[in-house]
Amino acid sequence: MSTRYDFTDPDALSYCPECGLGFRIAGGRCEDCNAALISRAEALEEWRQSPPPDTAERSVFLCAAATLVDTQLTRARLESAGIGFVTGDMPQVWGPLLGTDAEVRFYVEERDLARALDALAEVPPNEPTDADPA
Repeated sequence: MSTRYDFTDPDALSYCPECGLGFRIAGGRCEDCNAALISRAEALEEWRQSPPPDTAERSVFLCAAATLVDTQLTRARLESAGIGFVTGDMPQVWGPLLGTDAEVRFYVEERDLARALDALAEVPPNEPTDADPA
């Protein structure tokens, strides 16, 4: 199976083998596709045995997130803009998976690069900017 599991939530206990979503419950069924969930250990083992996706032919490098917060913020901004993405070399995801900081690389399709850069450049109303007084 070639499912891309979403390992960015360090509290996920189980995963959907069809769509890759993580859940903070053990067992049950996926809310999106109703597939039976598998354990975190099973998802990790499947990931270890699967070849990495070939992103080089379809995608271009967008950015690297150095912390779990940056990873989640980048993911949220891209998803809210409706931009598809993949994260790069899976060993770099081990840091966020284990709750520590590590670089996660984001790739988008070349046709979406300009929109993705715009989405990441927008500062949400609750985020401070360099111009905000300290």
